[in-house]
Amino acid sequence: MRQLMIIMCLVASTFNLSAEETITFSQVDSLIQTYKNQSKWDDLLNIGNKAHKQGIDYKALRQMMGYAYFMNERYDLAQQQYQKSLKFDQSDETSKLMLYYCALNGGDDVATRYYESQLPADTKKILKVRSTKLLDAVDVEYNYKSNDSKIRTNSSYYRIGINTQFFDRVSIYHAASYYKQGIVEGVTSLQSEYYVKANYILSPYSTIDGAYHFMHTNVNKTPDVRQLNDTLKGDFFYAKFSTRCSFLNCSLGASVFRLDTIGFFNRQMGSKYYNQLDASIGFSIPKAKHFTFKSTASYLFQLDDQLQPYASRWVMNQKLSFVPLNSILFETNITTGNLRNYHDSDGLYIYNALDATTFRVGGTLFWNFIKSLTLFANYGYEQKELINFDTSKQSYNQHSISGGIIWKL
Repeated sequence: MRQLMIIMCLVASTFNLSAEETITFSQVDSLIQTYKNQSKWDDLLNIGNKAHKQGIDYKALRQMMGYAYFMNERYDLAQQQYQKSLKFDQSDETSKLMLYYCALNGGDDVATRYYESQLPADTKKILKVRSTKLLDAVDVEYNYKSNDSKIRTNSSYYRIGINTQFFDRVSIYHAASYYKQGIVEGVTSLQSEYYVKANYILSPYSTIDGAYHFMHTNVNKTPDVRQLNDTLKGDFFYAKFSTRCSFLNCSLGASVFRLDTIGFFNRQMGSKYYNQLDASIGFSIPKAKHFTFKSTASYLFQLDDQLQPYASRWVMNQKLSFVPLNSILFETNITTGNLRNYHDSDGLYIYNALDATTFRVGGTLFWNFIKSLTLFANYGYEQKELINFDTSKQSYNQHSISGGIIWKL
């Protein structure tokens, strides 16, 4: 008798479960409207997921689920729902507008600009969105590096940059910078630089970048000092493709850095070509806001003026970023390997100092002080390899402190 009751209970529970899982189109349509009116977003999402399991799928359901994710501040998942709703109606302006808002509120600049380009002209006018901004943003940076070397002096670096946006999906960034450091007593290195980068947004998830970096280094000497090289001139070319899928992102980049050396009496000493190939992969934790990890492997190899290879090495960079508060972003990174003529930040920074960095670790804090103004500060520790004129090598430590502003106009 007891066994019979157990069997009956199991059958009844199976029947109830099957009955609970069965849902009709009209029930789904009625429930999602009810839950939306009652702001029961989790219940709405549960009904939507149950409907999908039974093959019920239509535009309004995807839009309702997108709105529920949006209200729960899961902007990435909301984007996925509105993208699926467009499969039912490619011309639906509501879904396009919500995709723009999802990207905007989620802090996804690439997707924001892409979906912005898809909006009708009258909608852009209402939202006061400008497709072209001749002065989109301005940034300023100052860096000071102190070291414990008995030969090298401390160094200073200044940079100012301007970003311009064209037709929503194209942007061009210009920067001018200046670097100064004493090499030995009576010898000072002064370096002027110009950098330009063009960015084009292929899709909400893919971009291509091209950059050029010019640098001109003068070595100022006192009359009693003799130095092999008076002038260095560098031309840097860079290209990168970036894409992401769900919580994964990756990029591939390649660069060529030509360095020309001129000695006394303008005697040409030859050209060196420093090449770098980059491959990076990163991920974000879906349920953790703005928590990302990125790993980049760079392969560097050098060619002389006869395009003959003579040196190669690997450099590894790991970066972790997260948002402890809504207005604060913190990034920490570590780089290992010989960084002679290594570049990062899409070629904005080229490490062509006389002494190579062999290890670097640090962190950067970004504070969105007000809506259009971000302040940033960076500290870094570096291990350097001293190259003396007698070719001897010694190590020393260097501390780097940076600060600056980013003004979004």
